[in-house]
Amino acid sequence: MKVLLRYVSIALRLAVSVGAIWFVSDDIDGAALGQVLQRIDAIWLTTALAVLALQPVLGTLRWQIVMSGLQPPPPLTELGKITYVSLFFNQILPASVGGDVIRIVLASRAGARLRDAFASTALDRAFMLLALIAMFAVSVGLLNAGPEVPKAYIDVVIALTVLVFTGFFVVGFNLLPIWRVPLPFFDRLEGPALQARSVLRKPRVLGTTFVVSLLSHLNIVASVYMFLLSLGAMVTFAQVLVLMPLVLLAAVLPISLGGWGLREAVMI
Repeated sequence: MKVLLRYVSIALRLAVSVGAIWFVSDDIDGAALGQVLQRIDAIWLTTALAVLALQPVLGTLRWQIVMSGLQPPPPLTELGKITYVSLFFNQILPASVGGDVIRIVLASRAGARLRDAFASTALDRAFMLLALIAMFAVSVGLLNAGPEVPKAYIDVVIALTVLVFTGFFVVGFNLLPIWRVPLPFFDRLEGPALQARSVLRKPRVLGTTFVVSLLSHLNIVASVYMFLLSLGAMVTFAQVLVLMPLVLLAAVLPISLGGWGLREAVMI
């Protein structure tokens, strides 16, 4: 039964990705697209690619900072290799956390304790989500730029905010031993939760990780802005700053293959 449900889940995610890609590409005028590509600005395109290339570097640095709160981390170059491999598998595996599993396994083989690899990867994800929510709130609430944000997206952001802060609260106050849940994997979470709790008690690690998480998101915003400029789009940085959190939040939802299709649909 579990195997059947797994295949059904993969099939549904594939259907969502294929359907979303078909939706966004159905009205594309091939001739007009060719004309746009012929007029592309090579300087802006090259700059955008160079900025985007910094993303794995920032991800590696962020992960090393989190892991330093648990144990002496493996060398930055080794973590960088693991980050690149996990990013690749995040794009092709049907599970939305497939790349994270690869990251945990490879980090443990590189010398990190398995529970530390698990806790640091989970915290890395949590901080990225928290920074994304913060960027979304600031861009929509203060900049007042870009398209009107649908209420459904606001509801999703609120739900994710509650989820993230609940997770930090449960781990920070060590409530897992109290909130017993009759699930087979629940007992295995207590060890990594205690490891994560030790990180949450280190303000310097927390602050640095959050700042690098924000820089990671702003780096994506900057690269997308430059890609749009290379295509001659009349947009402002503030508009892209409002748009991209919606795109990234949509990609986080575990209803497609690696976010394929959802990113493009929300962007359009």
